[in-house]
Amino acid sequence: MASPSRPRAPGLPVLLLGGFVTIFDLFVVNVAIPSIQRDLGASFAQIGFVLAGYELAFGAFLITGAGSATASAGAGFTWPAPPCSPWRPCGADWPARPPP
Repeated sequence: MASPSRPRAPGLPVLLLGGFVTIFDLFVVNVAIPSIQRDLGASFAQIGFVLAGYELAFGAFLITGAGSATASAGAGFTWPAPPCSPWRPCGADWPARPPP
């Protein structure tokens, strides 16, 4: 007897994309180090401090954003709809969601 199929959540691709974006962001910053160093006239140690501060801020905002998203999702909070998207042209009326 076959069990009913249910739609699969896109969890793994979303997690992999998040990891890729994080690594790619730091890769781009590291590639730009020589240009940043030349434009600012900074020493290697000063650029190291700038990068450490950037990575610390990036990680702090990433963890804070994930924690607030998790907390708001558990409270039944839904993010507001964007004003424009490919599925909803700008200026179109968005149907109200029925109460739960």
